[in-house]
Amino acid sequence: MSKAALCQIVLEGPIDVDVLADRSGLSRQIFNVELSQLCRDGTFARHGDLVSSGNLNRVRMIAGSEPEPKKPKPALAPEPAPEPTKKVSILTREALPTKFEIAKGIPIPEPRLGRPYVCTWPFREMQIGDSFEIPVPDGSTANEVAALVRKDAGRHDRLFPTFRITTRNSEDGKGVRVWRIEPTEKTKRRSAKAANDQQHSPVASPPPNGKEGAGARVRRRAA
Repeated sequence: MSKAALCQIVLEGPIDVDVLADRSGLSRQIFNVELSQLCRDGTFARHGDLVSSGNLNRVRMIAGSEPEPKKPKPALAPEPAPEPTKKVSILTREALPTKFEIAKGIPIPEPRLGRPYVCTWPFREMQIGDSFEIPVPDGSTANEVAALVRKDAGRHDRLFPTFRITTRNSEDGKGVRVWRIEPTEKTKRRSAKAANDQQHSPVASPPPNGKEGAGARVRRRAA
C-alpha cells in the first residue's frame, strides 16, 4: 500500500519531498526506498526537491484510479493497391509437343539487325552537283528539316561511304535545299581501305585434325 499512497498524493500535483514524506505516513527509510524505486522506473519525475508524475497512466494505475484513455490515432490515407507483378512463365518439356513434321527445302532467312533502312530521299539517284528542295511544313523550322535530312544522310553514308551532302536554308526560311557534293580525299582513302580490307580478308584454314574449335569458328565468322 505504500506505493499506492504515494501515487495518490502525487496525483494532486507536484509536491515537495518532505511534505510527501509527512503525508504518506511512512517511515523515512521506507519512504526513501519506495521513492527511489518509483523514480528509477519512470513512474515519478524528481526535479530537486519537487516530485511529480513521470508516467501519469502508471501513477493512476498504482493509485487505483482509472488510467487516462489513449487518444485515437488519426486515420491514415489508404495505401494504393500494389501493382500486379508480372507473371513469370515456367516452361517445361511436358508442355511441348513430342511429335514434329520435318520439312525440306525451306531457305533460312537472313538475320535482321534492327529495323531495315528505308531511304525516303532521292539519294541513290543523285549525282555530284545534283540537288533537291524540301519544303518546311507548318509548325517546323528549316533547321529542324536540315537536321533530319543530315541524320538520314549519315545512315546512307554507312552503306555508301563516298556519299556526302550539304544543306542550305532558303532566305525566306520556307525550304531547305540539299546538294550532293564531292567527297574529301580523306573519305576516299578511308573508303578504298575498307574495300581493300574486305577483299583481302584472311580465311581460316582447316585444322590438321579435322576438328574446329570454338575460337576458330568465331574468327572465321568475323572474317
